Amino acid sequence: KAEEVLPGDNRRTVALKVLPPIAESDKIGEERFLNEIRVLAQLSVQPHVVTIYAMGQTEGYPWLAMEYAATTAQSKMTEEPASHAEVLKLIERVGSGLGAIHGLKPPLVHQDIKPANILLDAGGNYKITDFSLATAVAANRTHGLATVRYAAPELLSSEFGRVGPPTDLYSLGHV
Repeated sequence: KAEEVLPGDNRRTVALKVLPPIAESDKIGEERFLNEIRVLAQLSVQPHVVTIYAMGQTEGYPWLAMEYAATTAQSKMTEEPASHAEVLKLIERVGSGLGAIHGLKPPLVHQDIKPANILLDAGGNYKITDFSLATAVAANRTHGLATVRYAAPELLSSEFGRVGPPTDLYSLGHV
């Protein structure tokens, strides 16, 4: 959580995501950071995906300044059981965000849909965040980086099939 100073001494609260420094030899780390920026830039008008305000690198540390939300679906889930209406709202809004992600050219798969990556803004709107694992469907990679509890089987082993948009829907259903 940080405060951004805007022209006219206006201020807004933002989420500041600062990543470990990326060594010049760490092409994978650099690509993951650039991929997250690329995905968020393409989805900037999607109301169910977190909005990115600025990005950069300071003294070797990559960072993103994005929309701040004090609550995640994970923290909300620990309060009390959700009403049917709230569950339907979450599914509808996150599903809409996933539809936008899957509708990109090439389509992307988030691969880490879990309650901690679903924000709830002050207006009660659910938004998807944390795109560092998102990959193009054509890449067809499998790995165990996603949180196992919410991961579709194909993320853990290629013997279960290809990673694709249904991978994210499986995770959303589990949430």
